Amino acid sequence: MRSGERVIRAIRAIRSARGRLPTSRALTTLSCGAALSLAAGCGDVVPREGVWIHDPGVITEDTCNLGDQTATDPYGEFVIADLEGDRFTIITDADESFSCTLLGDGLFECPNRVVESFPADGNYDATLNINVRVDGTFTTERDAEGEQTFSAECVGADCDNPLLLAVFELVYPDTTLPCQYKVAFTAVGK
Repeated sequence: MRSGERVIRAIRAIRSARGRLPTSRALTTLSCGAALSLAAGCGDVVPREGVWIHDPGVITEDTCNLGDQTATDPYGEFVIADLEGDRFTIITDADESFSCTLLGDGLFECPNRVVESFPADGNYDATLNINVRVDGTFTTERDAEGEQTFSAECVGADCDNPLLLAVFELVYPDTTLPCQYKVAFTAVGK
């Protein structure tokens, strides 16, 4: 039986037991207990769709040692759109978009904000994989905080090849793979 059917059966049971419609508080309690798959309600914080302001914070962890080359998103606007169930989309001012999931209790994750792979030139079995994920909390429907995590790793039999390592070290002399860094952020809905 689907969760929606359970809610309808429970409401019918309450009606027949009391002879009247259940209160909104009873419905909220009932639906949260019987249909945990519903994203909205149940005390969870659900973000407002629309324009938000992103304010990057400080780097909280850095094993990549990129120094001035450490990329952080600048202060700016983004849009929360397509809020449906436990899913929503973030559209940045650079017209990139990525999917996110509400996890409950205001928590959310966007595990694949950026996913890129860079195969080594030539006949090398080595690929640099980059991932940026976002994890955060909506503290109200208009306030969020969290962190973005950048991670990089080399995958393939030739990742330890001295020639490849020498080229990588020319560009990133203080970085050893795998590595990651985290940047805190806050966001406010307009």
